[in-house]
Amino acid sequence: MIQRYLQFDFSAWSFSIQDLEQARHMNEIPKTDFCTLNIDYRQMRGGGDDSWGTRTHKEYYLPPQFNEFKFVIQVYFTDQKTGVPTNRTINYDRYL
Repeated sequence: MIQRYLQFDFSAWSFSIQDLEQARHMNEIPKTDFCTLNIDYRQMRGGGDDSWGTRTHKEYYLPPQFNEFKFVIQVYFTDQKTGVPTNRTINYDRYL
């Protein structure tokens, strides 16, 4: 469970950023037993109307500014040794 204080963007990958950077093709990314969760305050949407330099439309442009970014992640899992359900809370609070 992720509790947010403002809207945010995220993606989840079954590989690390290092795996992604080292691979030249998707079939070169190794299988893993973990998940990489990328949480972003916001992402600027696609460019203009083409792929060769048209500026981002005004409604999708993110001007440079400082922002406060907070979220809480509540992770639920079962302990592999004891079989007991448990949870862990991760608090994140940062000025960007």
